[in-house]
Amino acid sequence: ITHDMGVIAEMCDSVAVMYAGQIVEYADVLTLFDEPLHPYTEGLLAAIPVLGDVQESLAVIPGSVPNLIELPPGCKFAPRCPYAKDVCVARDPVLLEVEPNHKVRCFMRDPQTAHLWAGVKRTDWRFAGDEVFVDGAKVADETVVAGTEGQ
Repeated sequence: ITHDMGVIAEMCDSVAVMYAGQIVEYADVLTLFDEPLHPYTEGLLAAIPVLGDVQESLAVIPGSVPNLIELPPGCKFAPRCPYAKDVCVARDPVLLEVEPNHKVRCFMRDPQTAHLWAGVKRTDWRFAGDEVFVDGAKVADETVVAGTEGQ
């Protein structure tokens, strides 16, 4: 168990990314670094400094981990997720194998709900805002706005 993505890249063959006590993504290390499918994994990878790349600041995942004794309903990452929708707050996603040996716990990747994210662009975690909106309504402070084009 580590938060050091460099150690993971060098030492591991496969990776289980956990958030609030749940596996949210599992894949071989190359696939995970090249094609992260869970927003938390995406945020973790965006926070890795790149040698020689001069940035004013590193990417940060806004907000904080929920109280593990009183977990919120639905996806545990939803209050911090730039892509959260009503379904994320209402229901718990299951860990689905979306590609061979690549599993993710996210409604964006579930074939039954993925259409809700049609046209959504990936968030640039370095420019995340301070509020979260789920289907247009403000639901929490300390998080980010959905990364859709034109909003």
